[in-house]
Amino acid sequence: MLAAALVGPRALTAQAPPAVPVPHVNNSAARCSGSSGGGATLSGRMLGAFSISYDSTGTRLEAAMLIRGQPGWYQHGTGRTTPWPPSLPSRAGDKVPQLSGASADTFALVFDRANDIAWMGGQRVDLHGANVVLLDRADGVGGPPEVVSILRIDPQIGPPFAACERQQAEADDRIRDALLSSPVVRAYMMP
Repeated sequence: MLAAALVGPRALTAQAPPAVPVPHVNNSAARCSGSSGGGATLSGRMLGAFSISYDSTGTRLEAAMLIRGQPGWYQHGTGRTTPWPPSLPSRAGDKVPQLSGASADTFALVFDRANDIAWMGGQRVDLHGANVVLLDRADGVGGPPEVVSILRIDPQIGPPFAACERQQAEADDRIRDALLSSPVVRAYMMP
């Protein structure tokens, strides 16, 4: 309640302005916002990890990391797993990390949105605005793991979702389609 004010010899009581009707706003799109990450087996030779964000304006691919080795390389590992989130070294000037990604055996695929970097098997990869990293020789056969390409594809992979429950199922197909739209990624994924 507003306080009374004294003006001259009489007190005036201030009154609140009349209520203005507020239109009903559907907040379901606003409630369905955030980010998600995960990993997937893409073929007998390839694993991938991704990070997406979604809100009322659409779904965006923040990062995708694809790693390749000899057939079945990730099935013949040590049987251990990488702790999540992995402990990663930082450089002077790095921000507090915002991590998403996945791991296969002891090979971590991590995207750090805050610092615009990816970590692939302990190797720091500066993205410089790119959102796809392709790594070969994840198993070390033929030499140490090597980043073969860093590129940017259109990050907008879908429209806003009507419900959060549909977001993940639809995102998997949209990520695949977005990646395959790049000739570089298509060539990399060929056996």
